[in-house]
Amino acid sequence: MIGGMLLFSSCHYKELEYSELLHNMRVVFLWDEAPQAEPESMIMYVFSGEAQPVALPFADINGGPAALAPADYQFIAMNDGTEMLTRGTTFEGFEVLAPETTLPSFSRMFASNRSIPLASGTEGQHYYMQPEWLQTDGIEHMVLTEKTETVEFKMHEAVKVYRFVIEGVENLEHVTAVTATISGMSESWLAGYGRCTDTQCLIPFTMESSDGGTVTGSVQSFGHCPSHDTHTHLLTVYYELDNGKKLYAVIDVTDRLHDGEHDNGGDDPIVVEGPALPYSDDPDGGGGMFTPEVDEWIEINEDIYL
Repeated sequence: MIGGMLLFSSCHYKELEYSELLHNMRVVFLWDEAPQAEPESMIMYVFSGEAQPVALPFADINGGPAALAPADYQFIAMNDGTEMLTRGTTFEGFEVLAPETTLPSFSRMFASNRSIPLASGTEGQHYYMQPEWLQTDGIEHMVLTEKTETVEFKMHEAVKVYRFVIEGVENLEHVTAVTATISGMSESWLAGYGRCTDTQCLIPFTMESSDGGTVTGSVQSFGHCPSHDTHTHLLTVYYELDNGKKLYAVIDVTDRLHDGEHDNGGDDPIVVEGPALPYSDDPDGGGGMFTPEVDEWIEINEDIYL
């Protein structure tokens, strides 16, 4: 009998809560600022005071109905259906980020090596995967009343593409694989404010060699240096040769990423001159710089001019 009374009381309370407190409205996602976006679905995070944010999913990328009690709110909207991660329980600290990774898990090139060389100064930076396409918008303050009809978001693209072209790489015909990392990039996105965080991470990506001694590749990122151009950006390129040897070269592209033209990525690539890759097909290492007992990465110490 007591259990029945509690159950009845609970149901009666919920019925009053929904009928008397919740207000029906419509959530609208506008895509004028991100016309190329192709999200699978959407999600809206609702922040209210000290409570944990509530996530409301939307199958329609243009929006749909929602019901909330009249109150003061903060909202964040983003595309759903990706492998992106979120952290933070407040509007101000809510971040979106890609999963962490390692070089051995990213490419077979690094699987058998005892140690992987890093560009000087990047030792403390973690590796993150390239972020998937992300569109976000935030409403920092909105008073929802019984007369409110819509909550409207103007979706913006959070991810930028940085393209690199390395020209004049000698002995490129002996290269079987090329992997690169770019340092000093932001590891997460502040979805409420539409800007990247002032953090530093390394993002690995693959590059491709082509005829004429050219290596090309592109990397997706949230951006870099949101407040000041204070971070250093080093492009480390790892080459694997058909004789089993591995080399790497470090190219400082800081000035190019800070010059305004490439600050937010884009279609125009950052073009740099590449090194001459030392090569010897002598299994005993004769005539070349390789020796069979050396199982380390070989650094190319050639000056590279931007």
